[in-house]
Amino acid sequence: MAGKKTELDLQTDGLILMIFFTMWWVYSSEIYFNDSDYHVVGIVFGIAILYLIYSYIKLKIYKKSISVPPINDGRKKAKGYFTVVALEGAAIFVAVLILANTGYGDFIPSGIALIVGIHFLPFAKIFTRKIDYYIGLWTIIVAVVGLLLINSSQFDIKIVNAFVCLGCAISTTTYGFKMVKDGKLILRKYRN
Repeated sequence: MAGKKTELDLQTDGLILMIFFTMWWVYSSEIYFNDSDYHVVGIVFGIAILYLIYSYIKLKIYKKSISVPPINDGRKKAKGYFTVVALEGAAIFVAVLILANTGYGDFIPSGIALIVGIHFLPFAKIFTRKIDYYIGLWTIIVAVVGLLLINSSQFDIKIVNAFVCLGCAISTTTYGFKMVKDGKLILRKYRN
């Protein structure tokens, strides 16, 4: 039901996105590592992803047994969220097209990471969460370092891109863990 979201819904909806994006960043990292990491990144993050999936399922099951009131300004938050996500998607699309068609394809992972990092910043205000500033700043730093290292032409581009993807996977996994923690706090608060 539109406009009837609860704080727990925000956590579980966000958590499923963080699971998806963590898988995407880890998969991208593994492609760039090209087996040179012996799949350590995939294994470590695979365990984290399984934990996040398990937590997501638990939160969804427990949600059915409690009554969490709807958010008062849910429509306003949803409008802000969808506006930021739409702008982010458009920016990524345009950036990838420009970089790929101008011979700068090696900069695509860092360019995407930069846009993703920037998109977290307005969420801090929309959802009144400080973690968005930290996750956004971390991701922006990872992206800028990646751009600078690739531009210097002194480092293996694939390894730099692998670490940029890894840095973004750290962001999304950390955010996922925070959403699990907040979801558990909400469950505790509304249990009878």
